[in-house]
Amino acid sequence: GVEGTHYDIANYSHQLVTQVYSDVWIERPVSTAAYVSDRIAVGGVAIDAGLRYDHFRTGAERPWLLDTVATSPTFGAYAPFPRPSTYGRNSDGSIVTFGGKPLLDLRADAAHGALSPHLAIAGRVGDRTILHAAISRQVQLPDFAISFAGINTDVQITNTSQPFGSNLGFLDATVIEAGASRALLPGLVGSATAYHRRDLTRTFAVFTPEYDPATKAAQNVRVAQDRDGGTTDGIELELSGRVGLLSGEASYAYQHTSYAINPLGYAPDEGDRPHALSAAVTLAFPPGWRAGTLAGRLLSRTAATAELLYASGARDYACTSATAVSPTGLPCPIPPITSILQTGPVRLPAYKIVDIRLSRAIDLAGHSFSVFVDAHNLFNFRNYTSALDPSAGTTSPREEAQAWSTYSAGYSFEAARNGVYNSGTGNIDLTFGGAADPRSGCGAWMNSAGSPASPNCVYLIQAEQRFGNGDGVFTVAEQRRASEAQYLLSRGLAAMTDLPRRIRIGIEMTL
Repeated sequence: GVEGTHYDIANYSHQLVTQVYSDVWIERPVSTAAYVSDRIAVGGVAIDAGLRYDHFRTGAERPWLLDTVATSPTFGAYAPFPRPSTYGRNSDGSIVTFGGKPLLDLRADAAHGALSPHLAIAGRVGDRTILHAAISRQVQLPDFAISFAGINTDVQITNTSQPFGSNLGFLDATVIEAGASRALLPGLVGSATAYHRRDLTRTFAVFTPEYDPATKAAQNVRVAQDRDGGTTDGIELELSGRVGLLSGEASYAYQHTSYAINPLGYAPDEGDRPHALSAAVTLAFPPGWRAGTLAGRLLSRTAATAELLYASGARDYACTSATAVSPTGLPCPIPPITSILQTGPVRLPAYKIVDIRLSRAIDLAGHSFSVFVDAHNLFNFRNYTSALDPSAGTTSPREEAQAWSTYSAGYSFEAARNGVYNSGTGNIDLTFGGAADPRSGCGAWMNSAGSPASPNCVYLIQAEQRFGNGDGVFTVAEQRRASEAQYLLSRGLAAMTDLPRRIRIGIEMTL
């Protein structure tokens, strides 16, 4: 078979009056794959073997800068560095040359390819036991949001803690497993499988010294890199069976993850959950079941499935001090989104989920339809994907107050620079003399440093319209609401917990 996927992804994250931590990009990655597999049965032995080739390219361009210092060991060579706009450009945006070479070279990301073989063998031992073993290489596309992070952001206009992406390759792992299954009773099968996973690459956010040709010195930049991901060893025990119309399975899994390096990454490690209990039960009434009876008419061709999962909370990186996010405690510098200071590994609360699906097949106009109700997280359990401290806090009053202080100062400094700030009330007058379209007054707007910044003016106008009453006067209360909204982009239950209850009702048609 062959596969092909074309992605069209846009991301826009920008504060009102500063470009610090801005992350704006439009990219169109493409991935393709081709695979072949075969299954051979010889006597009581079955062999499944295959080979898959995956290929992808991001289609993105990144800045490569020329080193012009004659005494530097990299003189005359290009290296990637996040300065797409403040090195090697003339005032009109054209690119400066040195020795016939452009100082700034926007280079397309190199493509990535990977072969993934797999081999599985299963053999029957006696009438009730089957032994099985498998080895495979597994590759996975990188998270494009990480790969493209900060791709159009210049290091000079942001904070050194800003995460910058890179041309990440496939996440690469080798998996070996072996086990046995045995018929315990009629309709009941038990199995045990042990496995070893070697993650050859995982993505980490690493502070690394990079040579900056603009400053002619090395500086620490937080860059996404593929590093040795360590190993995971585990065992899974499972029971599966069928009794009449009822079928199901239940399993317990234990795993232990060992890291090759300190895994200070972009997000919690979903793969590091030591314990997991899961079960799935299906009650299915086949066509013609108890034909001619009321029960048969109501339940024939109806099925109900319930799936349950209880797992250890994922490993995360949060403030190690329980008071670090309290109003009176020391601040933990906005972990784990933009900083790795004062943070340490913690275990999130356990993950709990119950899903159900009810379906009924019907025939209509010569076609088969299935009417279904699908409920995810039926009991609306709160499952954390990240936290600020070991008690699973998702907001910090002190941190939010610090954010408000920073945003408020930025609003007032810029408004004062443009003569629209009322120092008595703290309000910002964006009416521009009652103009029909206040954006027409943004042409001469300057940022707090005195540089042209018309977009900032438009941002403030639209923020007042969204978080205020739309009268053009951006009051302190409205500014506070805008600041809170900015803070909650990376904090709060919506940002740091998994999906709540979600119910779908629909119809599927089989052609």
